[in-house]
Amino acid sequence: MSRQADRATALDDHRHATAPRISNRSHASLLRSARILERRLREVQDQLEALTAQVADASVAPAPDAFPAPPRLTAAEHRVLALLPSTLSRGQIAMKLHLSPNTVKTHVQRIYRCLDVSTREDAVTAGRAHGYL
Repeated sequence: MSRQADRATALDDHRHATAPRISNRSHASLLRSARILERRLREVQDQLEALTAQVADASVAPAPDAFPAPPRLTAAEHRVLALLPSTLSRGQIAMKLHLSPNTVKTHVQRIYRCLDVSTREDAVTAGRAHGYL
């Protein structure tokens, strides 16, 4: 054998001698752990598939009636709603629109009911959300 071959053989012998040795008991324990991990991995993969299916089902477009139509307001109610963001009182809104204060009061009550709100500020916010303002 050549000198280089002798060195390679010696190096292989050294690696083999210094390599960590696993006892039969440790080897069996590692195999058991590997089987447990494989089972757990399969369970997680099954759960992932189920979640993926749920997401796919949920991403289907909702039925047209899933989103309620915005409340219908009359033209007069629209005009009153347009003035609610201002600092005008109901009486001033009535004068500006040439209506009686009671008519404005009735329109405001109907606007609140249609938008399902109880304050002027909430009516303005809901009116903006529905595209009226």
